Amino acid sequence: CKALSNYMIAMLESIGIKANYALINAGENSRKLDAGFPSSQFNHAIVAVPNGMDTIWLECTSQTNPFGYQGNHTGDRQALLITDNGASIVNTSRYRAEHNTLSRTAEVFIEPTGNAKARIKTTYSGLEYEHNGLHFIVNYQYEEQKKWLLANTKIPSFDITSFSMSNHKEKIPAATVTLDLALNRYATVSGKRIFLTPNLMNRSSFIPEKIEQRKTRIVRKKAFTHNDTIRYHLPEGVYAEFLPDPVKLITRFGEYHANFTIDDGVLIYVRQIRVNKGEFPPESYAELTDFYKSLSKADNTKVVFLSKT
Repeated sequence: CKALSNYMIAMLESIGIKANYALINAGENSRKLDAGFPSSQFNHAIVAVPNGMDTIWLECTSQTNPFGYQGNHTGDRQALLITDNGASIVNTSRYRAEHNTLSRTAEVFIEPTGNAKARIKTTYSGLEYEHNGLHFIVNYQYEEQKKWLLANTKIPSFDITSFSMSNHKEKIPAATVTLDLALNRYATVSGKRIFLTPNLMNRSSFIPEKIEQRKTRIVRKKAFTHNDTIRYHLPEGVYAEFLPDPVKLITRFGEYHANFTIDDGVLIYVRQIRVNKGEFPPESYAELTDFYKSLSKADNTKVVFLSKT
């Protein structure tokens, strides 16, 4: 990284572009820079290119990184910038909730037997672009991509009939995954009733462990936003016996909204969650636990339909 960064600076200088060498502690779980204690706290080198009021950051060791994207590896932390006038501590690119998004739309066709067919389109942007290694997989061949989909499609029983992945290598990059699935017994049929969990593949099950008196701060390192809109096309002669009320959760840790509507034989499920980044006091731990309990309950809510025949 040191040699490639210096090489990049020299190449840019040859065409009249000023760039600076920067030392940084890279890695998704890197420790915070201690600016008050001069010491060797770095494991990586990158390049900063001044660009008016902004800075273009170059990762010279990666052959796949989108231009200017730092992500979880070197983004949102402090670096030591080496300039002609000495060194200074600077901040690298920050990725906010509106940058780190997962946006999903799906059309699901429910059969009277409970089986279904689905066409799903999901776009992962910002830090979500790196979701379980997607930023690597999107550059791989068919078989490796299919393995990733089988491991990361959170539906109990499914078969992939076709899929595609596209890579959008911008400063805030995105990967779009399109899936055609056959869903075996997705809905539960019992007599004249059909039971359906509208949250197709983004159900939360995490609940923090029980701690009576937490003594350390709660640290959330990443903010993100997830948006799901799922349209369920119901069999003929079926109507909703039970439709859940809208859900709205607002806490210091984030917000959650879920809505269920029926329109001309189609159940429309809309889910939005925004999780905040930050440090929170130890006494807020019970609030965090309650938030995740309510989130899990809402994500696993069922809708009950009844057949007219």
